[in-house]
Amino acid sequence: MARELSRVSRGSALAALVAWGFVALINFVTLLFVLREVPGIDYWMLLINLLSVLLGGPMAVLYGVVLFRARQLEE
Repeated sequence: MARELSRVSRGSALAALVAWGFVALINFVTLLFVLREVPGIDYWMLLINLLSVLLGGPMAVLYGVVLFRARQLEE
């Protein structure tokens, strides 16, 4: 049982990591295309957006894991 749960946890963690990277990439590329149309582009906005996605993604995943564990403990 514990070994099976470990495999599920690893698979879930890998899926979350891949999804997080994909969302970060789409967000960055979309913002790059949008800001390309703006005269006097400010690359600090790109950097701040990328950092917020890269830092906010793991926090959201961690929050989801905490909620999932709490739900498992209730059962």
